[in-house]
Amino acid sequence: MRLRASFTVENSFIIPFFTMIIVVMVILALDMHDELIGKAVSFQGNMKIEQEKLEGSNRNMCVSDVSSYAGLKSMRKSVNDEEIKKSMDENKVVNNSPREFIRKTRAALKLIP
Repeated sequence: MRLRASFTVENSFIIPFFTMIIVVMVILALDMHDELIGKAVSFQGNMKIEQEKLEGSNRNMCVSDVSSYAGLKSMRKSVNDEEIKKSMDENKVVNNSPREFIRKTRAALKLIP
């Protein structure tokens, strides 16, 4: 069976092109995964710090635990303490008042017919 030379030439350009597209998509997916892991871990760390009211060295120990966990779960990017600390400072969890939340929720439920 004979193939025309045009098939060979076309495939020599098409196959590497699509392979390159697939590789770029996988790399972008891994980067998105690592970014989401970093954000989720920093939110969880902030919540733990707020719930347990950690201060000083206990807070720093929690940040190092959070960064080591993020380092274990990330696939492509290496995570350091400064990045996690910066992310945790940007995503501060504010102390909430359960009584205030319950009062607002009940007021909102009364508005719904």
